[in-house]
Amino acid sequence: MRAPHLTRRQWDVIHLLVQGLTTGQIADRLSIAPGTVRHHREHILRAFDVTTTVEVARWYGRYVDAH
Repeated sequence: MRAPHLTRRQWDVIHLLVQGLTTGQIADRLSIAPGTVRHHREHILRAFDVTTTVEVARWYGRYVDAH
């Protein structure tokens, strides 16, 4: 299973998304604006070619289990 090319910050956002944090909570945790979190999330969805963060979480879970 090959991971899409993402920035370190985008991987940080994914890690927090799969923990169930909201946009606001992620923004607070990473000290970035909520709009920046939304921008990262949109890029992540495109990179994974999916439409929901649930699909990203499924992929992430399989990827982490494989490595």
